[in-house]
Parts: sequence; structure tokens; C-alpha cells
Amino acid sequence: MASLVETEKNQSQTGSKWLKTRHIQIGLLFTCATIMFGIRQVLSVAIVPMTSADISSNPKIPIPVIAAYLGSNGVIAMLIIQGLFQSFLLPSISGMLGRWIPPTELSTSTAIVYSSVYFGFIIATIITGYLSASQWGWPASFYLFGALAFVWCLFWWFYGAETPASHSKISMEERNYIEHSLSQQNDHLVNQKSIPWMDIFKSLPYWAIILASIGESWSSTFFSTELPSYLSYGVGLDIKNSSLFTSVPQIAGLIGSWCFGPISSLIARKNWLSTGNSRRVFYAIGMTTPVALLALSYIENKTAIAVILITAYTASSAIFCGHLVNPIDLSPRFASAISGIANGLGQLVAILAPLLVHFMVPDKTDKSEWRHTFILASCVTLSTGGFFLIFCSGERQPWDDFNTKSVEEAKKDDPEFNGVSNQAYVY
Repeated sequence: MASLVETEKNQSQTGSKWLKTRHIQIGLLFTCATIMFGIRQVLSVAIVPMTSADISSNPKIPIPVIAAYLGSNGVIAMLIIQGLFQSFLLPSISGMLGRWIPPTELSTSTAIVYSSVYFGFIIATIITGYLSASQWGWPASFYLFGALAFVWCLFWWFYGAETPASHSKISMEERNYIEHSLSQQNDHLVNQKSIPWMDIFKSLPYWAIILASIGESWSSTFFSTELPSYLSYGVGLDIKNSSLFTSVPQIAGLIGSWCFGPISSLIARKNWLSTGNSRRVFYAIGMTTPVALLALSYIENKTAIAVILITAYTASSAIFCGHLVNPIDLSPRFASAISGIANGLGQLVAILAPLLVHFMVPDKTDKSEWRHTFILASCVTLSTGGFFLIFCSGERQPWDDFNTKSVEEAKKDDPEFNGVSNQAYVY
């Protein structure tokens, strides 16, 4: 234990005080997710000039091959393939964070990485809109984001690694610090062990994450797919030409995520709340979405709707410090697997949200029919969220297969062994 403390002291005197190798990994994850979420948004913006007879692409810039030769069927096929490949993104992020980030930095790091959801939406909307209206034409936006993805791969090749142990440029001091704070000194053995599926699915805290993912996916899917239709047809607002209902709420969510993350990490460092209670608090803040849904179904005032949307997006960003980071609390080693299943089940169930709207709202201009779907979405979110608040846990689970005894002995031998004895490691 003395050697660990000594290495921390040594690193505080060498190298960059603030920029560590793990911070570079966070930057790589953030830019990767930004590009990926941006790619998803490009088509949503470019679809207007793509299908408009009045707006043609620049003849000097060729239309993407699939769209040019296979038309809409080819585009749909590519979207399906894109979705299949991008489904690996969120589980991979959880796995990386679970291997690289000490517990007291986890909330901030997670919030930064997942804020790419908003950041990617914002920059893709702005860039695609600008390029589509310029001499470059709408195809340029597809080429740009595709090229950015390839450039990112080059940066990952030189600066990224799955674990601290596999990174060629990390200092031994920082590697020891990360591995000891996560009790992962023997992580090279993880791939030699099978995932304890039976124990995982018997874990009540894990089911709490699954249900929370279902509720969050339902509400977010409803917001993104059906809310524009409701505001346009049910309320009669022109939201296409108003950034108040599109970009501003996304910016509010981005700012909120950058605020909630450091606050959650501060709570962890100061031990003001246990990890489990901290996850409950921030998830509860994010559960203002059901209240917003109910309010929106009764309000027609344009300003009031904008305020509700901005408030809802800001508060919902707190979930990055709630159930989204909780798989890493339960199992840093198997975070990729368990978060992938939870997210997959959540997205699978959330498919029902727009399908039910199709059957429950035959008349898109009838607010009373829309109100039933808002109530349903609120009930789903509140019930699944309530389960999470009751049964979630912030403790690392026994099936993660780590040496609890060694960690407790380390803390007993050195009370400062909590991952933050050297302030150079703290955000």
C-alpha cells in the first residue's frame, strides 16, 4: 500500500497535472459518440433537400452511391445496417469507462461522454443545414461525417486502448492508480473467465437498471418521434422554423449534463451520499420527464411549451449520473455486456411507443386522443423509475469476481486509499 501512495506522489511531480491518459480516452469516446450521433441526425436534416424538387445537389459533388443507384430502398437498407453496427457503441463506452475511470471520477466522465447525444445533434443540425443550403449541396454533409469517422479511427489507433494495461504510453503510476482504485490488477485474466449470466439475471439491482432503461427509452423515443407531430397537428405550432422547439432544448440538455456530472462527482468525493443514493437522486431529477409529458398534453401557450421542453431536457440529462452509469457501479468488468442487454431491451420495448400512437391517435388533430398517449408514457416511466429507485444499488456485486477482501484491507492499512489522495487525479 505504501508503494501505491508513493507512486501517486511521484506522478503529481511529473507529467501533466491535468491531462492524463485516461482523460484522452474520455476525449476519444466523446468525439466518437458525437460523430456517431451526428451521423444519425444528418439524414433527419438532409431529407428535406434530398426529396425536394426545388433544391438540387451540386452536380460537381456526386450523390452517395447507394442513394444514387438504389434509391429509397437502398437508403433504408443502409440505415438498418448502420443501426446494427452502431448498437455496439453504448456497451463499448460502458466497458471502456468501467476499465479506465476511478469511482470518484465516474459521474463526470460519464456525463461528458454521454453529452455527445446533445452535442452531436446540435453540430449535425447546424452543419447539415448550412451545407445543404450552400453550393456544396446536401451530399457534402454525408461525406464530411463519414470522413470524420475515418479520421477518428486514426486517432484511436495511436492513442486509444481497451484497458490501462494494454496502453503503450500510459505511465506506470497512473496505471497502478487506476487498477488499484478499481481492484483490477488481474484484469488480464478477465477474458479467460466466462460471464456469470445466471448470477447477473438473479441480481435485483440489475433488473432495476433494465426497467429504468425501458422507461427512459420509452419516454425519449416518444419525445423524439411523436412530440413534433403533436405540436404540429395537435397544438398547431410551426416547429420546423423555430429553434425554440428544436435546438434550444438540446443545448439546455448539453449544459445540464456538463453541470450534473461534476456535481455528482463532488458528492462522491465528499462522501455526502452513498453511491446508490446518489444514483437515486439524479435519476429522480431526470424523472421530471413524465411531469413534462402530462403538462404538455394540457398546455397550448407557445412560451409555456418552450419553457417545459427546455426544463425537461435539462433535467433529463441528470440520468447520465443515474441508471446509465449504474452498470459500471455494479460490475466494471462486465459493464459492456450488462449495459448492452439493458439498453437493447429498453430500445426493443420502446418500439411500442410510436406504434401505439398510430392506433390510439387516428385523428392527429384531436388533443384528447393525444392525451391518452401522454398519460401512458408517463405511467410507463414512473412505474419503471419507481422500481429503480427502490431496488437500485451502488455496490459492486459479488458476481463481478473481484477481491473485496484486498480492497477492504487496503483501506484499513491506509485510510487515504480512496482514489483521490492525490488531487492531481481529480477533475
